Amino acid sequence: MDCVRHDTVYWTLSHREDNDMGCNDAKKKPSGQDSSAGKIAFHCGDQNLASGFRWAKEQALFYAHDQGPAGPWYEAALPGRDAYCMRDVSHQAAGAHFLGLDAHNKNMLRRFAQSMSESRDYCCFWEITRHGTPAPVDYASDQDFWYNLPANFDLLDACWRVYCLTGDGDYLDSPEFLSFYDRTVGEYIAAWDHDGDGIPDRDMRGVHRRGIPSYDEQKGMEKMAVAADLIAAEYRGLISYVKLRNLTGTEAADWNRKAEQLAGHLAVQWYDQENQRFYGAMDPTGQMFPALGSPHLLAYFDAVRDEAQRLALLDQLHALGQEGVIVELLSHYPEIFFHHGQPERGLFWLERLTSPTLPRREYPEASFAAVGAYVTGLMGVSGDARTRTLRTDSRLPPYADCASLENCPLFGGSIDLTYRGPCTHLRNRTGAPLYWRGKWVADGETAESIQ
Repeated sequence: MDCVRHDTVYWTLSHREDNDMGCNDAKKKPSGQDSSAGKIAFHCGDQNLASGFRWAKEQALFYAHDQGPAGPWYEAALPGRDAYCMRDVSHQAAGAHFLGLDAHNKNMLRRFAQSMSESRDYCCFWEITRHGTPAPVDYASDQDFWYNLPANFDLLDACWRVYCLTGDGDYLDSPEFLSFYDRTVGEYIAAWDHDGDGIPDRDMRGVHRRGIPSYDEQKGMEKMAVAADLIAAEYRGLISYVKLRNLTGTEAADWNRKAEQLAGHLAVQWYDQENQRFYGAMDPTGQMFPALGSPHLLAYFDAVRDEAQRLALLDQLHALGQEGVIVELLSHYPEIFFHHGQPERGLFWLERLTSPTLPRREYPEASFAAVGAYVTGLMGVSGDARTRTLRTDSRLPPYADCASLENCPLFGGSIDLTYRGPCTHLRNRTGAPLYWRGKWVADGETAESIQ
């Protein structure tokens, strides 16, 4: 297992005994890496930040394979497994985009979408090998396979986020993706909603590894029916579904209302007012358990709408993180705090995530997530392909007020971004105008903004 403690400090995300691999960074170069990938560069006067990005970029690209029996892919599972997992890919996709691995993202996301099957109650393959087949360690048959129920919603949201960064129309009109989106919010929920409340839950009569109601896999979860992180994932998946389908002219307002109901359900039924914390899981009798589940995902999926609850959750996560969390969870921390308006904590966890002393730093999610956190968190880059809108917001610390990104992929091209004191410089090389800070910037044009 990933950890020896099973309490509120250590949450485990992986169930297999081979998880405790060596903690040295990977040493052999994989074959078939795309030589055109990794053009992005980050420059900063602070050497710790600069070296952290260099490590993250090189380590992540180490796991990228431009060629394979089933198309381009990158490792998103245990190092050496030669496979990619739904949870990991959903989280690594943003970092992969900024590394120039859009073809890899689309191939992997599409293969998960294609693998959805009625015979598995509309689950996908949890983990796919480089050959395009289900990983044997997770799959025995359509009746006996490993599956965490938040995965469909997480993958749906990842497709939306990748579309926003790329503008790739395949995410809007590919039959495989559209079928996956529609069946996730339709047949998938219906197949796993055993009590009729609109929320998937574990079928306690079945094989316990088939339909785990959380990304938390620690001891005790086998007795749980539903978890808070599953509700948060469903909330985010429905929000993203509405946005995707609105672009295809499909009415999806009912799902938006359902999403808001889920957020309200979390805020009321799942919040312990006395102790100012969320419950993590619930058993079939309705008893709540605060020490189970994955509370960081409530913040990651932005499912906490009440400000006081959100701030209390962030304080809890920061405190628990300092007591010790495994790298899979820690990989979410920088972006969580950056994106929730706490850049000091975001920087603290980004430096921790890229530290050479971090145990199991070679786990692929760590480096991919770090790249994503540098771009979207520290440099504050976000794109919306619907309107070709770019937002930038420096979260640099005072001692590093000058930093730049070069060849940062966006909208099928790239941008250069520099923060220097109160000035921000942008160069657009996306192939078309983009909207930035109240004005249109033509392709090839350099613009400046002073705050």
